[in-house]
Amino acid sequence: NFPSSRLPRGKTTGNIFIKHNNYIKILENTGVTVIKGKFKQVEKQCRATCKQIYSTHEEKETDVNIALYLLNEAYKNTFDKALIISGDSDLLPAVKLVKTLFPNKIISVVVPKNGNTMLNIGDKGTSCRLSENNLKNSLIENPYKLKDGTSLQAPIGWI
Repeated sequence: NFPSSRLPRGKTTGNIFIKHNNYIKILENTGVTVIKGKFKQVEKQCRATCKQIYSTHEEKETDVNIALYLLNEAYKNTFDKALIISGDSDLLPAVKLVKTLFPNKIISVVVPKNGNTMLNIGDKGTSCRLSENNLKNSLIENPYKLKDGTSLQAPIGWI
């Protein structure tokens, strides 16, 4: 799993930042290698009738970091099977390249329930979409206790 970790702080993102960082801590606590990207502040124009300019944040570099990590680890032969949880179609060329260069590597892609459509990886691997039931059946215990004894509470409204 390779989430972006440097979420912006602010009035509307503080809770998101905490939830996201707690999620990363839990992943790392279970042995998952987390490859991080970053968030960049950008100016956008409202698409509704007001057309006002507003400031928001966009995730940057995570897909490139995942692609480079996957290719590098394939060359180092550190895995036989890779599981990518993402719907980002920008990862498709990296998946196909790894499968072309290393045809015995097994790469599976799981698209989150609200993810995009990276399901068309053809003979280069397997893919499926997570359903809400998959997520409900995969919840971590709440509260989650880290190896250092710290307890993390699941946010209200988390599936």
